[in-house]
Amino acid sequence: MKKTFFISLLAVFLISCNLGPSAEYGPDDTVTISGTCIDADSTDYDDMEVGLWIASPESWVTDFFGLTPSTYTVTDTFGYYEFLRKGRDFTDDNGATYKVAVMNYNTNLPYEPHTRIDFYPLHIENSVPELKLWNANCNFSFTNEMVDFAFEGVGKVGEADIDSYRFEVKAKIDGIGYNLWQEKVDENDEISLPRYLFGGNQYLGWRMVAEKKAPSDADFGYIYMSETDTSAIALTGYTIISLGKNCFREATPDTIKTLTDGGFGPYPSYALSIGSTDVSWIVLDLGQVYDSIFAVAVYGIGHSGTAGKYYLIFDDDTTDGWGEKADSVSMNEDYFYFENLNASARFVRIELSAISGMGIGYCREISVFKKN
Repeated sequence: MKKTFFISLLAVFLISCNLGPSAEYGPDDTVTISGTCIDADSTDYDDMEVGLWIASPESWVTDFFGLTPSTYTVTDTFGYYEFLRKGRDFTDDNGATYKVAVMNYNTNLPYEPHTRIDFYPLHIENSVPELKLWNANCNFSFTNEMVDFAFEGVGKVGEADIDSYRFEVKAKIDGIGYNLWQEKVDENDEISLPRYLFGGNQYLGWRMVAEKKAPSDADFGYIYMSETDTSAIALTGYTIISLGKNCFREATPDTIKTLTDGGFGPYPSYALSIGSTDVSWIVLDLGQVYDSIFAVAVYGIGHSGTAGKYYLIFDDDTTDGWGEKADSVSMNEDYFYFENLNASARFVRIELSAISGMGIGYCREISVFKKN
């Protein structure tokens, strides 16, 4: 299974390799990429490692699927960095350019602020705009049973506003990702979520991500990742009753433990990473009937198809079929929760709309909570 997943991921990348306009240089020319790294307080960032990623099929394989840069350098006392590579490293056989990225790179990835600038290296001399870090001044407070998160936005990048912000929460078993919870927000939005979503011992920290897309192939795109706030959020007043329980899915009799393991991370915790439209439901078996179930949270679910809903269904005993739909949410949501349920059940079912050609493709975690 792991081998199959590896080959599939590689095939997807090779097919979708993002080629840009033709370069103005040849394969044997020396191409320069240079710029300056600026700390969040606008001071020059000296002795900072800056990585260069090249989105070519060759570098993707040799650099462990993009987790490490193709090469890196260290800024001087003025925050200046420079990369020298042959033109062939940035182009295919026809001279079309591969997209590249520069980002500050160090052993504290992903906890410290990081800024990534994406572009096509079209010129023999490529001057990158200031690579400035952003800490966002992340903080939170509690209002009753809710956690209220606050941050300061990036502001403008040149003359343009940031396109989007994303609130991201990191689980302790999460690789380098932030997959415990994700939510798109606007700069002035208030982010207020139930504290039980963060799972107590599963929670590690949270950050903000801001993105400015390149207007054209000749421009630069920006992704700003703030410093991670690792202040504790205790699971006060709630108990997770689903941790380690069995899950099942349509189209296979296999038991799935990774949907309730508190991992949230990359494969194999991507428990439903399959390309089948046969999977229209996932069932969680709590092992016994629990009274007064308060909430059900679904983390990182995805599907094929473009419209419809996810339904929540409870039952004590499924031998005579399933009970009525208790609640629903739009399929546009990847992370969602149902609360104030006051349900009694052993089985919890997440079901997709019965529309032709639609199916659940993956899910990271399902959690069920009771109030203490």
